[in-house]
Amino acid sequence: MKFRILFIILIATSAATFAQADKYAVAAKSGNAAAQYNLGLCYSRGLGVQKSYAEAVKWYTKAAEQQFADAQYNLAVCYANGQGVTPSYAEAVKWYLKAAKQGVINAQYNLAVCYDNGKGVAQSKADAAKWYRKAAEQGHKNSQYNIGVCYANGEGITQSYTDAVYWFSKAAEQGHVDAQYNLAVCYENGQGVTQSQHEAFMWYLKAAEQGDATSQYNLAVCYANGSGVVESYTDAVKWYQKAAEQGVVKAQYNLAVCYDIGKGVIQSPTEAAKWYLCAAEQGHVNAQYDIGLCYDSGNGVAQSYAEAVKWYRRAAEQGHAEAQCNLGVCYYNGEGVTRSFKEAAKWYKLAAEQGNVAAQNNLGICYANGDGVEQSFEEAEKWYRRAVEQGYTDAEKNLSDLDNKRRKAANINSQTALQENEKKKNPDKAYFEEAKLQAEQGDAAAQYKLGICYAWANGTKKSYTEAAKWYRRAAEQGYAAAENELGNCYKKGEGVAQSDTEAAYWYKRAAEQGNIYAQTNLGHCYYKGNGVAQSYTDAVHWYQTAADAGSLTAQTHLGICYYNGHGVTKSYPQAVKLFREAAEGGIANASTFLGLCCEKGRGIAQSYSEAVKWYSKAAEQGDAKAQYHLAVCYYNGWGVEESYPDAVKWYRHAAKQGHAEAQYRLGLCYDGGAGVEKSESEAIKWLKEAAKQEHEEAQQHLFLKGISIK
Repeated sequence: MKFRILFIILIATSAATFAQADKYAVAAKSGNAAAQYNLGLCYSRGLGVQKSYAEAVKWYTKAAEQQFADAQYNLAVCYANGQGVTPSYAEAVKWYLKAAKQGVINAQYNLAVCYDNGKGVAQSKADAAKWYRKAAEQGHKNSQYNIGVCYANGEGITQSYTDAVYWFSKAAEQGHVDAQYNLAVCYENGQGVTQSQHEAFMWYLKAAEQGDATSQYNLAVCYANGSGVVESYTDAVKWYQKAAEQGVVKAQYNLAVCYDIGKGVIQSPTEAAKWYLCAAEQGHVNAQYDIGLCYDSGNGVAQSYAEAVKWYRRAAEQGHAEAQCNLGVCYYNGEGVTRSFKEAAKWYKLAAEQGNVAAQNNLGICYANGDGVEQSFEEAEKWYRRAVEQGYTDAEKNLSDLDNKRRKAANINSQTALQENEKKKNPDKAYFEEAKLQAEQGDAAAQYKLGICYAWANGTKKSYTEAAKWYRRAAEQGYAAAENELGNCYKKGEGVAQSDTEAAYWYKRAAEQGNIYAQTNLGHCYYKGNGVAQSYTDAVHWYQTAADAGSLTAQTHLGICYYNGHGVTKSYPQAVKLFREAAEGGIANASTFLGLCCEKGRGIAQSYSEAVKWYSKAAEQGDAKAQYHLAVCYYNGWGVEESYPDAVKWYRHAAKQGHAEAQYRLGLCYDGGAGVEKSESEAIKWLKEAAKQEHEEAQQHLFLKGISIK
């Protein structure tokens, strides 16, 4: 996260007694600097003389010119505030600097603030950090907090969470509420300190008790999740309430959910609706959807389809799939809005494309009946099948009925259509026959093409053995693409006996001819030591060579090398640069790593929202690691509205691809009923899947349940 600087200009403080001003006047006129300073204080406060900032400035100036530090500081404050003199931050900075050099702590702090904001001096984060640190070392808590921020954000000083934590701790121990909050965040995320949810909880508690709204919300989350403290929804509700009353939108929403389901508080639809509405009015998309549900059903509010449509629309326009589907239903049925099949189909499609199963089924109905769209049995079948794949039983029936509709509407020229379809298949067969003829005559390019046909069943029956045979004939003629494909055959053991050594041999032959796919594959061999002596340096060489030739896959792996310091000097910024270019080019793995960099603040400013953006892109492309990380973000509310159902959705996608940690966490979700209906059988199923992959926590969980892993 980007920590925030605290800016407070400290005003002059008095060290003078209430002695008669004339006593100081005599000594001041004789040139005594301390007396001049004290006389200035008398004038500034009206002690024994008529109050006059102009006179105060006069005597502060005389003392300041004699290097009297406190006078220099007070004179600077007068210039900053325009007290007895024309306001001038330039003059203020001049005198703050003189006093700061003499160790006046408030002068050091105020000077740092001036440098931080470019007030009276050219903005300089480095000079700001320098003076914050000097004041911090003297125990000034605001400076301790601000130098912590400088270290956390890398502003004016080398970024270091370790140093940030050190200074946040100093300020927090003096009761600085923002420092307490930031220290909690560091403990929660393990930034600059060993991760400790209990320490995070304790510091959130201290800040929350001082009224910090964000800390109150985070403290509530700790209680709700049992993070660093024994789970207690009663305490969670208490702190959600406090934060909600201060306008924290997430707290308002979570408080509404607690009232809605009676968790930690007596169930109250009225209170739930009240807080859903508060959050919805601040733009919280899930709250907008939920208050729409309240109005739709009259739960906690007077039933109103018009109000339901209003809130469904607001959520739908923010991309909320369930709201889009419900808005479609309202248009389809004419509830709260003029009936419009066209509008219904529009909103169903938006929701369906996001995977909403009810919308997929409803869109199928629209296409089957021609409601709001041109009738299309093909489109109807497409959307019904998508719903069926997600287990939607109504879609199964609709799909069955669709066959009857299709038969009734069949054109008498269906036989002609079948013949046309057969013709469309002929080009692949023709391509195969032509390649085979030329390959048998010794044409290397044709031999390579024939191998592709056998490997991908283009115009012929799939045969890896035949594919490898023709790849080899082309490879033996030095055809680089065939050499790479033959390497793939050996790598996978397709059509030939598996051999990493043979794979590396053919990859190298093709790589040396400039084939970027082979260069990338050879880089993999060196990186993992498959078929060659392991060498990160050689891996980097081949990844770089392929990347320079335009391979975004190679560029991604080169980024991984920079990320881990394998074969090159570790550099997160360089890794981020490489990941970003590859991610923007559509490489899922690059998007995943870029998301990780954003999440951890490695080589780029820490940002959960940016992490979610890149995880989402990769997750939609089917990357299991991204799906897992995206699930974690939804579960914890990092960069996205907290949503256990969405977390479960992505854990499931990753788990189905064999991601052990996702399988374990999906099992826990089923075990605790988080985001999904509680199910012991499903919990055990996924915990077993993770345990089979030697996931220790899953194994331990099953052991405690008395369940065998087998």
